Amino acid sequence: MSTTIRSAMRTVEKRWEINLTVRFTSWLQPHYASLEFTAATTKMSGLFERSASVRAVYTDLTVASGGVCCTLDIESDALHVCWLNGQPIQDTVPGQRFPNRPALAATWAHRGR
Repeated sequence: MSTTIRSAMRTVEKRWEINLTVRFTSWLQPHYASLEFTAATTKMSGLFERSASVRAVYTDLTVASGGVCCTLDIESDALHVCWLNGQPIQDTVPGQRFPNRPALAATWAHRGR
């Protein structure tokens, strides 16, 4: 089951829309929920990539919710990993450490169930 929510992030000059898809059972790890934030426009994807403060909004949400992984999809061939198991990280999927998304999910911290 998944739900998509449209939210808005306001700046002084522009309005940026972010889509949020909530999956109560992640397809990567069934014992986890998944919050997928996706930029509604290419310009917003570029802002994710360029702005540490914009990325921090999503990393901070991950931390506050007890999340184990935060990735950003910036409309390229690679998914950018910026938070993993309680630590900031700069890596990509696919990449040397994570050849695919299941390999990334296999590293997620397993808490008592």
